[in-house]
Amino acid sequence: MNWAILNVGLKNAKVKNARLGQGTAFAFDFLTERAMGQLPDILQACLGAVKPGGVFIAFQGEHPQAQVCEPERYGAVLAGVERYTLPAGDNKKRHFALFRKNG
Repeated sequence: MNWAILNVGLKNAKVKNARLGQGTAFAFDFLTERAMGQLPDILQACLGAVKPGGVFIAFQGEHPQAQVCEPERYGAVLAGVERYTLPAGDNKKRHFALFRKNG
């Protein structure tokens, strides 16, 4: 994330590596996760750490679970699911699920 921020020249972005659920209240404009668990199980915690109007992006495998979640229960909408392929010859498809918190 820091590499991406430097390469696109963002001046008002900061990366915070944090674990949700350790008693700290968060309010991020943008949140990503990695290896937290199944999307239906983590969606509430992740969306709870996003400011109104903010975005949560969940990394998903070949079979994204975004369609079985209910982001409306947590004040958000599914903004889309984008497919990508990992580099280095791995032909497995992966997905990003994008959620926008109502604000």
